[in-house]
Amino acid sequence: MSSYMKLVIADDEPNIRDSLSQLFPWEELGIQVVFLAANGREVLDYMEMNPVDLLLADIRMPVMDGLELTQAVRQAYPEVPVILLSAFADFEYARTALRFGVSAYLTKPVNYGELMKTFRAVTHSAIAPESAPAPAPETAGDGQPVSYKGYYNEIVTRIQVYVRDNVDTASLIGAAELTGLSASYVSTIFHRCLNQTFSDFLNQTRMEKAMQLLKEGRSVSDTAWMVGYNNPRNFSRVFKQYHGVDPCPAKR
Repeated sequence: MSSYMKLVIADDEPNIRDSLSQLFPWEELGIQVVFLAANGREVLDYMEMNPVDLLLADIRMPVMDGLELTQAVRQAYPEVPVILLSAFADFEYARTALRFGVSAYLTKPVNYGELMKTFRAVTHSAIAPESAPAPAPETAGDGQPVSYKGYYNEIVTRIQVYVRDNVDTASLIGAAELTGLSASYVSTIFHRCLNQTFSDFLNQTRMEKAMQLLKEGRSVSDTAWMVGYNNPRNFSRVFKQYHGVDPCPAKR
C-alpha cells in the first residue's frame, strides 16, 4: 500500500463519508483512503501528523468548512490537490473555490463517472508529465468501464441489506440518503443490476416477510404494520396480488 496515493475524505454526513470511502473503487486508481473527517479542523489535525496526497471535501461543514480548509491547505500544503463537493450548483461557490486553487468542484449527488474522470485527471497530473496521455479505462463488452459493474453491485447489495433490515420503513429516498446518491441514480443502478425496479424489490421483500410472519402466527393487522402498511385492507389487496391467496388462508 505504500505506493498508493493517500486520500482524506471530509464530509459532516456519515452516510456520504462511508459511501464515498467504501463503494468507490479507489484502489483501481492507485488511491488509498487513509482518514475520514467530519470537518476541516479534523483534516488539518490529521495532516499535521500524517502524509496526505489528495483531499476530497464537502464545502458546507461545521467548525471549518471546505473553503476555509482549502485556504489552509493551499498555504501549508500547496502540493496537495483539493476536490470540493457541494450540494449547490452555485456559481459564486464555484468561483470562490477556483480562486482558492481547488483542482475540481463537483456538485452532489456526484455520480461514478464524474468521480472517476476527476480523480483520473487529478492523479495523472500529480504523478505524470503534462505531455503524457492519461490511461484509458478498461472496458467490458458493452463499452462500460469494467469497474462500473463492481461499483454498481456494491451499491445494490448495500441497498438490499437496508431494505431487508428496515422492511417497514425502507424507501427510495432512504436508499438514496444511505448511499449519498440521488434517488433517480439509485433507481437506474438498481434496475441495471437486477432488471427489477426498486419499488418491485421493496414490494417483493415486504410480501415475502409478510408470508413468514403470518406462518409464525401473527395477525393480519400486525403483519401489515410490521411490513410498512398502515391500512390492513390495502395490505391484504397487495398480498393477494403477489401470493394469489388472501392473508388469512396463508396463516394455515
